[in-house]
Amino acid sequence: DVYKGQQSKWAKLVKSDSLTGNGNLVFLGRTGDPAGYESGFLLGGDAAFTGSVELRGTTSNLQQKIELLSENVLKNASVKLNSSGGGSIRLMVSTANAEIAGLEGTGNDNILQSKTAGNNLIVNGGGTYNGAVGAGLNLIKKGAATLVITGQSDYFNSTITAQGGILDVAGAVFTLADAKFRLDGGTIQGLNLKAGQILSTSGAAGSQAKDLSIDGGIVYFPGATTTAIEVSGNLTLGSSGIVLKFDESLTRNQPH
Repeated sequence: DVYKGQQSKWAKLVKSDSLTGNGNLVFLGRTGDPAGYESGFLLGGDAAFTGSVELRGTTSNLQQKIELLSENVLKNASVKLNSSGGGSIRLMVSTANAEIAGLEGTGNDNILQSKTAGNNLIVNGGGTYNGAVGAGLNLIKKGAATLVITGQSDYFNSTITAQGGILDVAGAVFTLADAKFRLDGGTIQGLNLKAGQILSTSGAAGSQAKDLSIDGGIVYFPGATTTAIEVSGNLTLGSSGIVLKFDESLTRNQPH
């Protein structure tokens, strides 16, 4: 099925508080609007819809979004952002936690966003997402599948956590120094940890960094006991080296 947004003064918005059924659902923003207009599909309610949801760009001067208003509205559905046809395509999280069953992204202007800083997007599945992760959004990868992220994130300043499966970021660029990455039972593959950026671990079984490059990045050991970070594949150190940071409770309890 294909749904098109309806015209309002400043934007075309469709809101649903009960998305049910199954299949492949495609949202299209309308064409021919002035630059700066927004087409939005606001989704709330429980996880009654099963299948896939795609937001497909239609014109280069339009901002288009799917906004998740509740935690479970797309829990059983994968999401695809497709900016190949033009426009800026966004998946916005407007609740503290929102879970989806997979993530795909094609085109060059896709972005995952948080309406307020600190919201969590939980991807309980895999896929290949080409696009950015925006400021203030925490991304959590769950499930056994592999999620591949490519593209450049110039404003990401929060935390990406691997809780299951493989999170492959070899083709991704995270620009800001305050980007953080956490191992919590999953694998982060192909991470290039740059100056100021932090890699930490919870120590949960299955936590692993694979093919890790560090060029001035910080490896942080939190908690009351030291927990090793397991690295498989290649470990590459750049000219800026590595910074090891320990929880104050660790250093405070060590003999002098």
